Amino acid sequence: MILDVQNFLFSDFLPTFLHIQWPEAIYKWRHKLPMEECTLTLLSERLEYYKTNKVPIVCTFHNKLPHSNPSKFDQRAYELIYGEADIIVHHGENSIKLIKEEFPATTKSKHIICPHGPYTKIPYSSQGARQKYKIPNQKFSFLFFGRMRKNKGVNFAGSVFQNFKNKQHCFFSVGPSQHKNILAKFEEKTEKATPTLYQNYSILKQKFFASENKRIFHKSILPSEIPEIMAASDVVFLGHLDGINSGVLALGISYGKPVVFPNLGNFQEQAKGWEWYEVYEPGNIESAVSALNRMMKRLNNNFSPGQVIIDNTKWYDLNSWDIHVDRIQSTIKKIVNSNYSS
Repeated sequence: MILDVQNFLFSDFLPTFLHIQWPEAIYKWRHKLPMEECTLTLLSERLEYYKTNKVPIVCTFHNKLPHSNPSKFDQRAYELIYGEADIIVHHGENSIKLIKEEFPATTKSKHIICPHGPYTKIPYSSQGARQKYKIPNQKFSFLFFGRMRKNKGVNFAGSVFQNFKNKQHCFFSVGPSQHKNILAKFEEKTEKATPTLYQNYSILKQKFFASENKRIFHKSILPSEIPEIMAASDVVFLGHLDGINSGVLALGISYGKPVVFPNLGNFQEQAKGWEWYEVYEPGNIESAVSALNRMMKRLNNNFSPGQVIIDNTKWYDLNSWDIHVDRIQSTIKKIVNSNYSS
């Protein structure tokens, strides 16, 4: 990226346009600024600098607030940044109403819908992946994937699969745990300090403590591991209790996998062009189990475990990154021509 956070905060460089993906990335990710009034003043001054110099400001609306422990400062920072946006990018129509209600200053912004594009699919042997993660050959594996934040419904997902009585399923959960109990801390430290020991420990854990329909790996995920995790999976399950968009949903479809998800935010619109999904009522265990049963019936009628790969060409065509970029660029040109031409 030409601008990046440091240039945004301290440089006099003027880009063609400024695109902010995650507001909190500016002040509390790599660059940790004090969560105080002076930082809000700095943000305000920098945004004003770009507006004064006729640089259009684009924001993508991923979330109302940061995922983890949002504060009053986060609320004010989001209000400030979104409120100064000329263009706000959405992955579906539902979030347009949501952001206008949450941040009234955005009613003056131009709101556009740009699809969340696909992730790069890297082929990997399903048989080898299932062997690595000890997925039983006769069972369909349902992947619960990513950083185990509270909003992703970690406990909810566990309850759903406890109540899912179909013996042909395997609950396959992979991702770093946010619950720092003694065991989680041990696993985290071992994974970082002694990867080989961690791998052997994980194998023993699955052998002696996992049931036939459960495989759980509390571990950080390297990008290079994603293809094998997807290859070991038949279906992607989302347990979100709240949310607007989901990269995991797009990831699953990118790999040609069926998805089961709650009816939240833009989730269903993100699946536009994809027929292999089932939806359930958020936070409702019975509804989620019903969705899993519907999906299992469809799987049994069409596939065997470990062989679930579906043509996603139609979804790719409707949700390409080219469409995403073209809509942003064309909207920027209109903004420049109408607002900044003088």
